[in-house]
Amino acid sequence: MQIFQHLDFSHHQAVKQRNQLSSQKCILLGFFCCLLSGILALQGCVPLKPNGSTNTVSTDPDAPVYARNKVLVLDDRVYEANFRSVMLFPANNNKNSMLDLPVVFLGDQVNKPLTLIFDELGSQYRNYYVKILACNYDWTPAILQDLEYLEQFNEFPITEYELSSGTRVPYTRYAMTLPAVKLSGNYVAKIYRNQDPDDVVITRRFIVYENAVRLTLEPKFALDPAFRFTHQQIDFTLSYPDFDLFNPNQMLKVVVRQNGRWDNALYDIKPAFVREEVKMLDYHLLNNENIFGGSNEWRALDARSMRFMGLGVDASTYDNSKAELVLEPVKVRNERNYNQAIDINGRFVIENFETRNSTVVPDYQFVTFQFQQPKLLGDVYVFGAFSDFRPDPRYKMRYDSARSVYKARILLKQGYYNYLLGYLKPGATNLDLAKFEGDYEMTENLYDVIAYFRPIGSRYDRCIGYNSFDYFDRGGKK
Repeated sequence: MQIFQHLDFSHHQAVKQRNQLSSQKCILLGFFCCLLSGILALQGCVPLKPNGSTNTVSTDPDAPVYARNKVLVLDDRVYEANFRSVMLFPANNNKNSMLDLPVVFLGDQVNKPLTLIFDELGSQYRNYYVKILACNYDWTPAILQDLEYLEQFNEFPITEYELSSGTRVPYTRYAMTLPAVKLSGNYVAKIYRNQDPDDVVITRRFIVYENAVRLTLEPKFALDPAFRFTHQQIDFTLSYPDFDLFNPNQMLKVVVRQNGRWDNALYDIKPAFVREEVKMLDYHLLNNENIFGGSNEWRALDARSMRFMGLGVDASTYDNSKAELVLEPVKVRNERNYNQAIDINGRFVIENFETRNSTVVPDYQFVTFQFQQPKLLGDVYVFGAFSDFRPDPRYKMRYDSARSVYKARILLKQGYYNYLLGYLKPGATNLDLAKFEGDYEMTENLYDVIAYFRPIGSRYDRCIGYNSFDYFDRGGKK
């Protein structure tokens, strides 16, 4: 106002000047908004638009919040109940490859490409697309442009599909080989409908790694006497004879997983010793930073045949419209002695036993899980790879007070499944598996260690090393 008085502008001139200034502010505001939108568009992982989208919102009352509202989560998720039997694995000529973790060497993406498979219930084909999102070691968005890690435009149509053959429950099976990426690191494959990136239906994590460093795993029983008979300790070393690894406490991130699960993964473990003279990091830790509860061997369900009752099945009924399996009631295992058994570490294999087909011949069946247990304050869940290793409301058990049994009726495709039962305390977010299954140091578990490196100035976490070790491997996997 002092400026106007100093120049002795008239009232009309003052109003005109203020209008001009307001117009300039609006132009500047619009410029910064466009700039901000451009920056967000360049990021590999961005939230879905809350309004103005044409996506299909789930009406399933048992669907999780993220699925009901179609909120993108950079994790293994299914956003609509009609999508089933989702798998992502490195393909080869071995049928058991579907049991392998979605981890692939950067230089081997052509020979062992990652294969995505999923079913959509119903007999109608729809157009689905895949977008690859780059993420940091902790699965937050990496600030990378698509062309920095891909050779092509980042929208890949799924063109391979097939309708089910002779099944009671019709479905369409989709399959796709994921495109190769140029950089190592963490990625999420986002599957969406009709070229609408907001109409997401599935997300799947995968890892692409280099062999710039060497990881040597040494799993053992826990050294702490308090955990000696219940936990397993994952000691390891990281050697870097041909890699310039400096300031490892700041620039190196190490993650340890059990059976490929992210819900109980150990993040950002620091080395006990840095041995620069031999270029080695020593992770023989003494304060329980690298221990896991041993858990138990996974419970098994053999639902491959409709001619005979497989392992774990108590009764079966079939008609022209549906198939029903009722499993044998199971009990708590946390107070029993450990029993050795061969399992597939929580995963599943799709197969029709009579035809040995694993694509469009296997049918879907309603499977009723039963758990003999007095009613608890918290909730009980069926847990495994088919539930994405999380307490999904669609796999929650309901209590039958008349029989003092928890039950869950779940639609599953013919196959061989592993599962555990987990307890979710009121207010908790992670399942307590030990409450029902126990923890045993003799349990067979698959452990893997992933090393990430981000030097100063870099905008993403490079995956410089990977290795896995099957602790107490007894062979004979299905």
